[in-house]
Amino acid sequence: MHAEPSIIQEFGILLGLAAGIAPIFKRLGQPAMVGYLCIGAAVGPHAPLRLLRDPERVKELAEFGVVFVMFGVGLELRLHRLLEALPMAGLTGVAQVGFMMWVGHLLATWLGWSDVEGAFLGASLAISSTMVVSRVLEEMPFEEKVKNTILSILVVQDLIGILLLAAMTGVAVSGRVQAQSMAQEVLRLAVLAAGMVIGGSWVVPRWMHLASRLNSQEVLLVTASGLCFAFAAAASHLGYSVALGAFVAGMLIAESGLARRVEGLIEPLRDVFASVFFVSIGMTVDLRRLIEMSPAVILVAFVVIIAQCLVVTSMGLISGVGLRPALIGGLMLGQVGEFSFILASLGRSMHMVLRDLPTLLVGVSVLTVFTTPLLARASDRIVRFVDRHLPAPLRHLLVLYDQWVAALRVQYRESQNNRVRKALRALLFDGLLVVGLFAGIAKISRPVTRWVAVELGVRKTYVHVVWVTLAFVLVVGPVLWSMMRTTHALVDAVFERQGEDRRHTRALRQAFRALLLVGMALLVGFPAVTLFGAEFKSQKVLWAMALFMAALVFSTWRSAKAAGEEIQSAALSLARFLMASPTSSERASSPFLPPHLPVLGNLHSVVVQPNWACVGRSLGELNLRALTDVAVLAIQRGERVITIPRGEEVLLAHDLLLITGTDDSVEQGIHLLRGDSQSQG
Repeated sequence: MHAEPSIIQEFGILLGLAAGIAPIFKRLGQPAMVGYLCIGAAVGPHAPLRLLRDPERVKELAEFGVVFVMFGVGLELRLHRLLEALPMAGLTGVAQVGFMMWVGHLLATWLGWSDVEGAFLGASLAISSTMVVSRVLEEMPFEEKVKNTILSILVVQDLIGILLLAAMTGVAVSGRVQAQSMAQEVLRLAVLAAGMVIGGSWVVPRWMHLASRLNSQEVLLVTASGLCFAFAAAASHLGYSVALGAFVAGMLIAESGLARRVEGLIEPLRDVFASVFFVSIGMTVDLRRLIEMSPAVILVAFVVIIAQCLVVTSMGLISGVGLRPALIGGLMLGQVGEFSFILASLGRSMHMVLRDLPTLLVGVSVLTVFTTPLLARASDRIVRFVDRHLPAPLRHLLVLYDQWVAALRVQYRESQNNRVRKALRALLFDGLLVVGLFAGIAKISRPVTRWVAVELGVRKTYVHVVWVTLAFVLVVGPVLWSMMRTTHALVDAVFERQGEDRRHTRALRQAFRALLLVGMALLVGFPAVTLFGAEFKSQKVLWAMALFMAALVFSTWRSAKAAGEEIQSAALSLARFLMASPTSSERASSPFLPPHLPVLGNLHSVVVQPNWACVGRSLGELNLRALTDVAVLAIQRGERVITIPRGEEVLLAHDLLLITGTDDSVEQGIHLLRGDSQSQG
């Protein structure tokens, strides 16, 4: 009779396997996480090589990994950092999570899964891997603006992930995707988190400062770990995941200002137990089933990469961060990570999801973890390719839109009661009202349909279609119309504060309004449809949102083409002015500014000097637009004027460049033209 293996033996086997595989994968330039997943799949209960006799004990050990990973996420989240990230990253994060949950629902439908499994799949695909992305960013020489954009979105994603964890706990307990139960769980979470934060903020920072004054790393480590597990145990006792308590503990310790010291001490422990966590996830995989599901794995991985890139890039552009940070952010966030496995484990433990979900997620994770570093290394080429193949009017439209967003931010800060603030508040109110109305219609949809069908003796399917159509046209429609009017007022308010003539910027204003409406649809429409669409018991609601979005994108494209014609017309006027302007020698010795052409935005003139690095290089080689968000509107070379030049145009000494962009981007563009090292930062 064999003796039961001790926990030391099980732990020793796990760490021994991890120690053997981690260096190999790091040598191959891949995250060690992939190796841990593969080892788990090789020794798990579904594999012929069974070194671990007690998978349940491994799951208990894996809880330590969840606690330390979420504790590390909390240490990264300072309240002031969150507030700084909210204007751009908050909008992008909310839209991205809502869109990816919608994508997950559609994929679950295709796979033949239930609504509950679709909810878990959507939530699992929505949150990117903080661990993978942060490791890639450490190795890639991206400029600070790009890194800050990506990290800010990750912070918001992690915060939404905590909300999803609570909401999906409600789904798992009730066994149904119910908007009411999810809202109740989120409200309970808010109360619990507020209580933990308010109560802990009085104790945790003071206790940590007391421990730090002793100048003992041992005491500081034990104190931080003790607080981490105390909060995790409290959350578990109240019916929530240990991840929630660990996250709050990390955030409170971060507020003490000791996050860096604690993170340096905790990091080795986090890495050790994180390896156990990923091995335990790998152990849930049935390799035979994974091979059978390989077409679905490849499809889902491809959809995740493309969908994440589309939504993050779109919202980044609409938020005004520029093409390069937005597109690189979209490329970097195309994977599933730690939260995905935590959510899948939750569903599995509650017997709400089939074993196919963890298997699918592990396969998708392995593929996307491999592709993320590859996309990061190719990001410069991808950005250059996209920038070169964008139609010239659209490129210039995005530059002008960035200037409009910059002006919007300035005007928002300068006054408490201006039209810009009122319009933004109205948009926020209308957006929340749409979500509330959607929830209300979803809540009463089935009882109303049943009652009318019984009273009139009509099939419920017909009643359902008529009811939903009338409800949205008569109830939600007026609010959507109000949102459209408010976007018009917001665009006009910014233009008029800058003294722009409405006659010269009509098409440009319309294009900006269309971009804002696309952003509102991503920000409000997809989250609302995802949260409450299941109440309608119809996948047609999900597809209706796709059609509505396609119509908005088509309208935006038409508006962009009209704005492009307006820009072309203004560029020709600029060319005529340049032909009648002073000689280049006079411009070189004195500042030269063309007359104000509103549709061309913030114009600057630059005379290329013979010793500048850009001489003899084409605009495509310089990659000026993608790197600095500056557009070259015209080049005057002697008696010749080139309007809206293409990428193959080579710059020569004494060329006069008319460029447009925000003040910061123009400064970066001039540094790039000169060849200063500053331009690379």
